[in-house]
Amino acid sequence: MDEIVDRLMMMGIYRIPEHMGIRFNEFMFVRNVLAREEAPYVEHAEEEIYKQIDRGRLLIVRGPKGDGLSVATLAALTRKILLDRAVVIDAKVARDGINVGLADLANSIREAHREPILYLDLSKPGHYPQKPWMEGVLYMPTRLDEFLSTLEEVKAVSRAKDVTAVVVLSDDLYEILKNWLGRHAAAEVSGGNVYFLRELVRVYSNCGEDAAAEVAEVAAKHDCGRAVLATLAADWLARRNCQGTATEALQAAEDKAKEFIADYIWYTVLNGNRPYANLHAPLILLRYFEGPLSAEEAEEFLINLGFEDYIVRGSEAARWIAARHCSLIEGAIKKAVETALKEGAKDGLHYVLRNAASRYHKYFKDRSK
Repeated sequence: MDEIVDRLMMMGIYRIPEHMGIRFNEFMFVRNVLAREEAPYVEHAEEEIYKQIDRGRLLIVRGPKGDGLSVATLAALTRKILLDRAVVIDAKVARDGINVGLADLANSIREAHREPILYLDLSKPGHYPQKPWMEGVLYMPTRLDEFLSTLEEVKAVSRAKDVTAVVVLSDDLYEILKNWLGRHAAAEVSGGNVYFLRELVRVYSNCGEDAAAEVAEVAAKHDCGRAVLATLAADWLARRNCQGTATEALQAAEDKAKEFIADYIWYTVLNGNRPYANLHAPLILLRYFEGPLSAEEAEEFLINLGFEDYIVRGSEAARWIAARHCSLIEGAIKKAVETALKEGAKDGLHYVLRNAASRYHKYFKDRSK
């Protein structure tokens, strides 16, 4: 029996809480963003998500990036498993790991008198490993084009088979995809709850209530990334035996979070693809110097640089880069550009930004003649 359960989990078919990364003791805990054992869940958000999961509907769980969307969604889906005998299909795992269509999986689950739920999350817990604090961790977020391909299948199966689908999208992606999503419901999650943040810090730092409350109060003032910042700050304190101020811990956490966002831009927004990144890198520089743009202005800029119209029009990456984002993402963009221009970094995002600089400056020099 254990072998069958393990096999189902490898296929992305989750029938018990442990499959979802949930375990129970005095409270319910979820695997957290640093892949540790315990994380408090956003209880009020979990309740809201659970209420909105209806059969045959596409539900988007949205909110600021790094605010605990994934944790709350896992908690809500676990509740569906326990209370409503649902079976959750992780669409990405199922699609990547087995040669069975999502529609066929859903049909098989219904034949077993259980209710299938399709689940897709671009950045579920484990998305922010402690590179380079934890040796040997390779951080490669999901590519946006792969995610959108899976999401297209999830949408199609949900509508054709009357299957519930729950998709987690941070606000930065939701804003550029909401029209493409078509008919859907949205449950909003915010990690600004000071109690939730305090519990995160207390669990991961073990530095006591006073330290946890102080870090949580500072983290709550951010407009996104609050859960990630609280957890990273707690980790920083734990590694220093609780020696350090909340301000120092949050500064270290913010620096680390910006590294994660730079990787997110490279691997997810730019698909980790150098030709694709070379196309959009001048736009990142323009964005740095000029601030947010309209999607139309971003496209015209790239076309005027000589890129083909059919390649540029409708680019999700161009729309993402052009948009205004929360302060953590804005700070990551600024840091990435300044690092590339100052140090000439050789890999990933910094490399293409460095190479794009000459093309960007040539464009403005020609325009000023």
